[in-house]
Amino acid sequence: MSQQAMVPWHLTSEKDRELAAAIAERSVSTEIHLDGKSAAMDVEAFHMLVPLDLQKLLDFEDVHFIHDVAGIRDCLDRDNFRVEHNFLPRCHA
Repeated sequence: MSQQAMVPWHLTSEKDRELAAAIAERSVSTEIHLDGKSAAMDVEAFHMLVPLDLQKLLDFEDVHFIHDVAGIRDCLDRDNFRVEHNFLPRCHA
């Protein structure tokens, strides 16, 4: 059995957590994610790997928001804490 990578959650700022929660809420309302908590965790974890402009992501028109959030959902390797398929969201910083 392989060991799962540890995500350094303590490095996330309060502002980033608030923005990730708002992004997660929108993600659930647009049916990209089913669960707000896992959506927020995906956004926070991805942001640690690839710096994102979270406010820009939250403010995106639907087409760009869906592209980025679905890409984050699909390309975040949660077991190894890395990005797969070289995905770079449109809102990268």
